[in-house]
Amino acid sequence: MLLNLINDLLDLAKHEKLTFKVNKDYFNFISAIESTFKTMDFLAQKRNIKMNLKIDPFERKYFECFFGDEKRWE
Repeated sequence: MLLNLINDLLDLAKHEKLTFKVNKDYFNFISAIESTFKTMDFLAQKRNIKMNLKIDPFERKYFECFFGDEKRWE
C-alpha cells in the first residue's frame, strides 16, 4: 500500500510536468476486482474481519471487458 502511495505521488509530479501517461487498453475488470479483494481479504483476516465478494453470474459479462488503465481504476 505504501508503494502505491509513493507511485501515486510520483504520478502526480509527472502530471504537473505534463509527462504523465495513462496506459489505456482493454482489461478484465472482474479479474482486477478479484485481485484487489484477495489483497484486502488477506489484510482483513489479520484483524479477524470477514469479507465476502459476490458477483452475480448473470452480470459478469458486463464487467469482463473494460477500456482504461488497469492499474488506475481503484
